[in-house]
Amino acid sequence: MKKTTSLLFMLLVAASAWSLPFVTTTDPTSSTTKWYYLKTGDKYIYAHSDGIIDIDVTTIAGTTNEYFWCFVTASSNRIAMYNKANGYLYLGMFFSPTPNNYLNCIEEGNGDNFYIYYRDTNNNKFYLNYDETEGFWNNLAKQNSYTVEEYDVPIIVVPGDVTCDGMIDIADINALINMMLGKQPKTEAADITNDGEIDIADINAVINLMLGKVASIGEEVTIGAGTTTNNLYPVSGERVNSDVMSRMIYPSSMLTALKGKTLIRLMFYPQATLPEWGCDIQLSLKEVERDNFMGSLDDSWAAGGTVVATLTNVGGSNYLDFIFDTPFMYHDNNLLVETRVIRTGESHLAFFKGDRASTSCSRIYINGESSSFTSFLPKATFTYEP
Repeated sequence: MKKTTSLLFMLLVAASAWSLPFVTTTDPTSSTTKWYYLKTGDKYIYAHSDGIIDIDVTTIAGTTNEYFWCFVTASSNRIAMYNKANGYLYLGMFFSPTPNNYLNCIEEGNGDNFYIYYRDTNNNKFYLNYDETEGFWNNLAKQNSYTVEEYDVPIIVVPGDVTCDGMIDIADINALINMMLGKQPKTEAADITNDGEIDIADINAVINLMLGKVASIGEEVTIGAGTTTNNLYPVSGERVNSDVMSRMIYPSSMLTALKGKTLIRLMFYPQATLPEWGCDIQLSLKEVERDNFMGSLDDSWAAGGTVVATLTNVGGSNYLDFIFDTPFMYHDNNLLVETRVIRTGESHLAFFKGDRASTSCSRIYINGESSSFTSFLPKATFTYEP
């Protein structure tokens, strides 16, 4: 659901106040951050990666992370643009890790529109403009204005998280008890067992989740449940002290039970307890037509997946278990699964269970370079909403 929004925020610019047409944030990773579609005219702006981060336009409002933008307060009179898929942008180019004076900034327009610019070392303003011939380009003159549409992300009910705070803990049990006693209104998230009742069975289900007796509540499909092991996928444990990205394509023929389902969890299976890597790993999903990498070095078609989960301080468990922050609707195509080390840790060898596949369906990158690819398909359990 989209809605055009104009929300009041006070910003001092040349000693005058301006009502911004969006709400700013100081932390784009916060769960309370407001996300927007960014538009020029009737076209939606999205960021994508084809070796470098670039921006483009479409008449369609997509629902993957590269279409979503927020606005970060960089100082008292500077606002930086942040793309949910690619981070901070500087005239369309990737810029990390924190905002600075050379990031794109916002200038008041007329009404709900605004201009995007940056200042060079001589304090000149260069405006970000767009036309059909040149695409995006910058100039001292402002020729294009921009608007936003707020994206209302629906509340996703994850069984067990009764309070919808992103955690399954004692607060969820207390909420269930209060609902059973009539002390607070019943919610959809409280019927964990999906039997139409809120009772002791739901409390027991939450307790089992907290104690780790069950991995999740929901329907599950396990793919590649073989006993073959491989030390490269879904992540190269020997290289988690550097920039490592692995990609695997699970064919649609294996995922027929997931068609039309909302995925909420993905679990990989190590041969033994994972070593204490101490790294952070990000998981992305994308439906694709390709069923293999075919040895090609050009994998730009695989970029731009939806970031669904991030594991922090990975290691010391019997699973590589991604609980989705962003549930993913699967349709009926091949599924590209990507893991990326976004904070490095210690290097320790780890093997994962899986099967040998008939095609080259996996690839690993180390420091941005393709080091090897193989036909190994990791064993994976997909959990979806019942």
